[in-house]
Amino acid sequence: RGQRAYQERARQFGKELSNQGNLASVISLLRTTINQTLVLTSVHIFMYDPVNDQFIATPDETGRSTSDLRFSANSPVVVALKEHRHTVKSAEIDELPGLQAGDKARLALLAAQVYVSLPGQNKIMGWGAFGGRVSGEAFSSDDLNLLETLCNQTALAIERTQVVVDLQTRMRETNVLARVAQGVNI
Repeated sequence: RGQRAYQERARQFGKELSNQGNLASVISLLRTTINQTLVLTSVHIFMYDPVNDQFIATPDETGRSTSDLRFSANSPVVVALKEHRHTVKSAEIDELPGLQAGDKARLALLAAQVYVSLPGQNKIMGWGAFGGRVSGEAFSSDDLNLLETLCNQTALAIERTQVVVDLQTRMRETNVLARVAQGVNI
């Protein structure tokens, strides 16, 4: 695959992202695009769950979670992805300071060759753990650049989606308060 083809795919992905209205459809589009473009052995996309303060795997096309693993927001893997804000290869992850044997075993279950953050403006929105190419080919620099580009675009779309959801929630709350105020005034 050429660099031009990947640039065109990233441009098309950006257009398609603008039509997605919720988090699930944004993540689904990312997963589908990666699967169709790079044909990987595994794609795990972890999103931050503020209730549990953990990163949790998102469902695949069948609606099933790709992993039962959860990673705390301050785990060495998440911290490394926050700091690097680019692709981190599995060999680099294995050398992280503070990475315990248990963490290494959990990461091995993902069978990932590269990890890519979904960097938000103020925090990491999520991250992907991507297995190798089905063909057995090593990742080229163009492959890694495409993964980073898709993940960066996805992070922006997630932030945009969250802003819309927050605005809708506030509007509903305001409407409820207005109705309550009308009832009190009667």
